[in-house]
Amino acid sequence: MLVNEKTWALIISISCGLYWLAHSTIRPIISLYANNNGATDWEIGIILGIYAFFPFFLAIPIGGLVSTFDKNKLLQIGAWLMVVSAGLYIISNSFWMLLIAQTVAGIGQLFVWLIFQVMITEGKSKSNHTRIATFSLYMALGQLLGPLLGGVLSDTFGYSAAFMLYGVICILLTVVSYLLKSDIKVTEYKKPDFLEMYKESARLLKNLGFVAALLFSFIVLFIIDARMSFLPIYMETLSFSNTVIGLLLSVASFSALLIKFIYPYLIKRLGYMKLLIGSFSFSILLLYLAPLPHNYFTMGILIFITGIALAINQPLSLSLISEQTREDQRGIAFGMRLMGNRGAQLVDPLVFGAISSIFYLEFAFWIVAVFLTLLSVLAIAMFAAANSRKEAKAAYVPSKKEQEV
Repeated sequence: MLVNEKTWALIISISCGLYWLAHSTIRPIISLYANNNGATDWEIGIILGIYAFFPFFLAIPIGGLVSTFDKNKLLQIGAWLMVVSAGLYIISNSFWMLLIAQTVAGIGQLFVWLIFQVMITEGKSKSNHTRIATFSLYMALGQLLGPLLGGVLSDTFGYSAAFMLYGVICILLTVVSYLLKSDIKVTEYKKPDFLEMYKESARLLKNLGFVAALLFSFIVLFIIDARMSFLPIYMETLSFSNTVIGLLLSVASFSALLIKFIYPYLIKRLGYMKLLIGSFSFSILLLYLAPLPHNYFTMGILIFITGIALAINQPLSLSLISEQTREDQRGIAFGMRLMGNRGAQLVDPLVFGAISSIFYLEFAFWIVAVFLTLLSVLAIAMFAAANSRKEAKAAYVPSKKEQEV
């Protein structure tokens, strides 16, 4: 593509915004749609979990294909699958049809989101923070408008209207996928070696800093998915309308939008460690405090504050993975990140569904909060250990005897 790197990053970022607009429009209303159609808590958990089931196993193979196959073709495959899923959502009138729609959507969105992440990290590493900040800005715009549009449309015209909007956005993404060309081409396409992909994945897991980055991403997606999928059901029990629920979820994205402008500054000023500790401490508060009695105002304040923290965590994990890997490892690295993310989106609804069916929804929030608190402490400790090793290696001066050898 005959454009400079800045323009290229802007095109990818706008495309990312379209993707997240589509995803955020329907993700919060799927649980409400299923709930209003008589699905049990356990069935809702299965419907939400199936979205991530196949992508969990496909993330690494598809990530490996990025280095051996045309990125644009993979993007087109994903965009077409999203279009098909839109049609299935529109005609879904049963538990099984919704399961199929969720399955196709999950696989299609895996392709699209993985390719966009790889594309935005191509180019000069020095400008990564700025490009990722722009990318995250448009991501936040999509996440801001999606829940609001989905809530208003489903309240005013019914759930089919929200599914139709999703379909229109998917068609736009498909058009973009044919116009978009990657600056970095694979000069020689070769048959993918899936065994080697898993070997490379194993090698990456020896990098403690990379593993910590994967855990950070997993925790963030776990919290976000709980906010997008089960918090709407809880707010519905408080007699909040779909429009109000969509508006409150958009508050989180609005807070995220504010933080994108200062993200590069925060990285330079505070560094990774302080940002990680502070952002995770506030992020998990959502799960501890959400089940308490709320009105519109208090729920909005809680979502706003925790939204800021989660907004820092998302680009932070992208930056960490980019710094911890070589360019030729990015496909598999981001495939592993997506595998962890889809793992969060698979486990999250199953855990919430199971606990809610046995006890009650509020109890599920607290159980998950304790689990993620412990996991956050572990991830931060791993990152600190990785940093200590890196600093010790950089400071090490070999003895004269060692130099002679």
